[in-house]
Amino acid sequence: TAKTSNVSLSIANFKYNQDDLSAELFGGTRKYINRDVKIYIQPDDDDTLSNCLLVYTGRLTDVSHKADKVNINIVAKRVWDNITVPTDKTTDNGIYVPISYGNYTENPASTFASPQFESALTSKAYRPVPFNKMDKKKALYVDGISTTSSGELAVYEKGVDVFVPLTNAEANNGSSVDGTFHDKTDLLQVRAFQQRADSIELVGTTGSTITVANEDRAINTNNSDYASYSVSYSSETSGTRTVDLGFGVASGKSDRNYITLKDANGDIVLLNENLDSTDTGVDIDDDEDILVNHVIKVYDEEMAVTALPSSNTLTVRRGFGSKKESHDNGEIVYYDQTLNAVAIKYEIIFTANIGNNVVQIETKTDGDNLLITKTSNVSATTLIRNITNATDSIRLKVRFSASEDELPPQLIAEVRIYDVYLITQRVSETPEDILYVANDGLTDNGWNSNSAITEIHEAHRDLMHRHTSYTNSNTPTNWDSGLNIDSVRNWQIRYWMLEPMPLIEVLEKLQFEGGFIARFNGQNEFIYIFIPDSPSADFTLTKDDITDIDLSVTPFSNIISKMEIEYEKHPAENRYISSVTATNSSTRTDYNIASAENIKKVELDANVSQPSSAPANASDKNDDFYRYYDHILGTPKIIVDTMVINPAYMGIDVGDILAFDTMNIDPFGESWSGKFFMVVSTQRSVGTLKITAREI
Repeated sequence: TAKTSNVSLSIANFKYNQDDLSAELFGGTRKYINRDVKIYIQPDDDDTLSNCLLVYTGRLTDVSHKADKVNINIVAKRVWDNITVPTDKTTDNGIYVPISYGNYTENPASTFASPQFESALTSKAYRPVPFNKMDKKKALYVDGISTTSSGELAVYEKGVDVFVPLTNAEANNGSSVDGTFHDKTDLLQVRAFQQRADSIELVGTTGSTITVANEDRAINTNNSDYASYSVSYSSETSGTRTVDLGFGVASGKSDRNYITLKDANGDIVLLNENLDSTDTGVDIDDDEDILVNHVIKVYDEEMAVTALPSSNTLTVRRGFGSKKESHDNGEIVYYDQTLNAVAIKYEIIFTANIGNNVVQIETKTDGDNLLITKTSNVSATTLIRNITNATDSIRLKVRFSASEDELPPQLIAEVRIYDVYLITQRVSETPEDILYVANDGLTDNGWNSNSAITEIHEAHRDLMHRHTSYTNSNTPTNWDSGLNIDSVRNWQIRYWMLEPMPLIEVLEKLQFEGGFIARFNGQNEFIYIFIPDSPSADFTLTKDDITDIDLSVTPFSNIISKMEIEYEKHPAENRYISSVTATNSSTRTDYNIASAENIKKVELDANVSQPSSAPANASDKNDDFYRYYDHILGTPKIIVDTMVINPAYMGIDVGDILAFDTMNIDPFGESWSGKFFMVVSTQRSVGTLKITAREI
């Protein structure tokens, strides 16, 4: 961070406009309190202001005086003082409009009709958006940024650590509501996805031997390979292999959530026939919103839809919820928005099959089970069956049984399990407090033709222009010339703010994570400062320009030889998605650092560029966060404290790069040649300038 001190001046209470100076400063017609104060260096007693050097700008805060002296205090007033961000709110409820920067990436659409596996929902490049209110039967979430795409809302499924797009969400399409842009969902927030098991555990085996191969392939992400279970029996015998498949738990409502089925006109859908308790064909008014594996309800009987043979005709499994009843024509049809189903892709191969032999595959969850019994070959097929409630495990059994008929039995058979997975649809009956969106962050507010802001230094500048009096008509020093931060740096950002915080805290966070200092210099110019890959001197000082030089090296306590860096902040949890351990092995060896010592933990909330794990050449120091800070902190550096006495160099300021030549002291026996130093602090008094410069 950059800090500028306050200034106290003691001045003779001389005559000014026929009165004391104190009378002019307070009590006269002109008001000086809280006005700008500029301090100049006056070389050679020059009385022309344009020939003087501006070195300080502040605000006058208070004045006191005695008969012969006037004391004035000046504070370093900065444009970010007393500003918090964000500031904009929604009109009705006063919800803060988030500020966000960076590129975000949405996951592919996932519906019950076409669900994605959680392994395909890989993007965590989302940002949170808060609920505002209901409007025209839609739940509005405060985005703050206009979009026609990538604004579909998602819910975070903690059990499987994925962001699942809602099936009924829509982007704001550039339409402002309640004073800002909102993304929308239906009141009932529905999401669906498929989930493979994350563990497989042997429960046990019984009976005769079953040969098992590649059992883990039943739950890997490749549904073309398989787990193999095979036997070769030549006598009456049987064998069973039982495993438990473990799943993460999906959030949201998991018990039945029936709503009235309606057609496109909003009319309630009814039965179109009388049903007895055994009918499996059901005629209804309209089946547009019904899919295979949906569950419908007539009165209090639940029925699982197994096929859609023709328009407005359903094939159902009766007794799904344990009841089988008769129903009258005209009864109301409901359908369930909370669905759970087990899917199994399998194949059965009989190589020899003599006798009364069977092969069985059974899946069992809490209160539900599916039993497949086969006596002949089954080509690879996927069977999906509804279950009555959510589950975090499936018990899978593969059973072979050889039994004598007229001849002694012979059974040589193989069961191949390609895939076992859950299909889940969940619903939130009331709007979630926070949802997530992959709509990209703010563009610049006019200073770069409203271009996307994807890099940390860009966001820093945009905050300055957008929220302070430093407007976008200004171009900072070292932006696109000089050190040229806009060309040298490409460190990526994803960052959001939902609640107010002091602007200076945000700016300093971005400065640290972006590896730069931003300040107003002595001439009141806003400047970006960082160490270039190939530095060159702004000033070269000799022994005649300075006095009282003191050389030291970085204290060992300031050396950082190893960093544990966490980055890519998780949008929904207080943790980070990625991490890197970066080590300067040479420093740890050279300075006898023990394995558990000198380790710095760093958490990056905004910087999403992957840090390197090892140092680089000095010419590559700006590649990433670790390499930059390792160049500064990874090895001891020479520090120069000295007094500048040559008036020609009184304008030296923080951030200037120095070289030294024809000195009467060597830096710890080394040569000054090829060494560069950056000024890190200045202290001015009449006729002198005290500086501290650090080797870069």
